[in-house]
Amino acid sequence: MFLVGLLLSLSLAVLTLSALIGGSAASSSVMQVMLTSHTSYAETGLPDEEYAGMASMIAKYLAGSNISFQYTFTNEEGTEVSCFNTREQTHMADCLQLFYLCRGVMLLSAAATCLCILALVLWKLWGKGTAGFLTGNGLVLLLCLTLVVWGLADFEGLFVRFHQTFFSNDLWLLNPQTDLLIRLMPTQFFVDWAAIIAGLWLTALVLATVIAGILCYRQHRR
Repeated sequence: MFLVGLLLSLSLAVLTLSALIGGSAASSSVMQVMLTSHTSYAETGLPDEEYAGMASMIAKYLAGSNISFQYTFTNEEGTEVSCFNTREQTHMADCLQLFYLCRGVMLLSAAATCLCILALVLWKLWGKGTAGFLTGNGLVLLLCLTLVVWGLADFEGLFVRFHQTFFSNDLWLLNPQTDLLIRLMPTQFFVDWAAIIAGLWLTALVLATVIAGILCYRQHRR
């Protein structure tokens, strides 16, 4: 049962992380808050009243409901402006594949979590499974804290390493002079987004560890 508990902790941790990433990216309200918190008309040329529409387009695209990554609006001169060029669109198509992967991982981890819980319930071995769960959570917490420390010490290096690992091209190297996407989502955008996700994930892991620890303690007292 130790291994079942260990697998439960790992699958639950992955499920929580993937749900946080996918859920926040596909939320129009979260996207709008993030965009308006990090950019302005002076930096992007995008009027304030267009941010809600832009955030909705990006969120729906990452959720898979928008086919095209493009936002069009009419400026003060009455000219129709298309915001994103081919390079940006191609890069976002690559990003979309990562979010599809994220959703696939979320579904697989959800299935694994349900199977582990079912096994522990059917065999009535929650107590024996908690030791493995605590071990797994300890390993995940260590990984989470390592990433947090790395991010705090050198977020730029972590950011670059992520892109080099998950992208097979250099389209992510955008030019602020020609590419609106990098002005809409500067480095600080990703720093804050990562901090929010890491904070929520860490909180969930700690709560799960405390609950498992209480169950384990009660089991030993019996």
